[in-house]
Formats: sequence, structure tokens, C-alpha cells
Amino acid sequence: MKKKIINFLELEKILKSIKRKEKKIVHCHGVFDLLHIGHLNHFKSAKNYGDILIISVTPDKFVQKGFGRPYFNSEQRMESLASIEVIDFVVLNNSTNGVDIIKKIKPDYYVKDPDYKNFKDDITGQIKKERLAVTKNGGRLVFTEDHTYSSSSILNKFSNTYNLSQKKFIHERK
Repeated sequence: MKKKIINFLELEKILKSIKRKEKKIVHCHGVFDLLHIGHLNHFKSAKNYGDILIISVTPDKFVQKGFGRPYFNSEQRMESLASIEVIDFVVLNNSTNGVDIIKKIKPDYYVKDPDYKNFKDDITGQIKKERLAVTKNGGRLVFTEDHTYSSSSILNKFSNTYNLSQKKFIHERK
């Protein structure tokens, strides 16, 4: 079995080999804190756009989903993702958002779930920057049509350990 979890430095070497073979690269980026059926369907749909599916993961120190998050650390999240058959490579991002890793990967397709289609609903404002990075590097931003779920909503629903101000903070970031 090939090594799926790669580091940021190995990425460049792997990408050169993939591009020499004229394979289409598909890229998804996120926290992926609690894997669920929505993620699995998203990855399957994303893989339909190309030959190689690369998932980049937000490092723990940059996750801003609320108290006690991420629930699973970076290594655990990457290990879970690497166990998914349709995913070819998993890499830990080195920055707060997806822009730098998009510039490094230069995917043919950058795939987000339908929740990101309406840019004005993106409370982080990052999707516009990610789209610009993708298109500047010759790629295309696409959206899957799969039903979405929220790891944050699932974790928050089954965890009743927060006080009122913490619950308000979490609710504002859904």
C-alpha cells in the first residue's frame, strides 16, 4: 500500500510525478474533525472530477470552531482520512486557510460542498480568496451536490458541557 499521509515538503515531488503523467488533480481542504457520511459522499463526488484526490487538513492551532476543538488532533484526522479508499493523499496545511496549499498543489479542480456556493454565507470570507487562488493557477472551483452535515453541529448536539456564553459563541459559528 502506498503512503497516503505526506508532508508539505514531499508534496512537490509527488505533484511533479502526477503532472508528468498528465493526471487530473482534485483537491479538497478543511478541518474534517468528525468524519461522517457527508464527508464520504463529498470525497466520492470530488474524485469523479479527476484521477488523484488530495485532501489538505487545517492544523489544530488554526481551527476556530469553538471550545475544545478540534475534537480530534491533526494526526488523528489525517489517519482517518487516509483510511478512505477514494483519497490518494492527505497533507497537513501550513497556514490558516487553503490559499497557500492551493497555490502549491495547483489543482485542476478545487472541490467544496454546496454550503459554500453562496459566498455571502461564508463567515470566514476565505472561499473568495480560495477561488482566486485556484483560477490564477489554471484550476476550477466546483461544488458537489451531496447532502451536507456539520461536524460542529453533531459534536455540539451531543456535548452538553458548555455554559451559556460558550453555547452562544458556538451557535454564532455554525
